[in-house]
Amino acid sequence: MKLLIVDHDRYLVEMLTSWLKTLGYDISRAYTGERARSEWEEGQPDMV
Repeated sequence: MKLLIVDHDRYLVEMLTSWLKTLGYDISRAYTGERARSEWEEGQPDMV
C-alpha cells in the first residue's frame, strides 16, 4: 500500500515514515500543501 504523509512538522513525518516502512508500506512525504498535491498527482497514493 502506498501512503502519502503530509505535515509541516518534519520530526513527526520522519517518525511516522520510519515506523510505517518497518510495516512494509511504501511512503511518500510532503511538508506543504503544494508539495502534497504534487506528490498526490504524481504518485497516486492509496491513502493520505
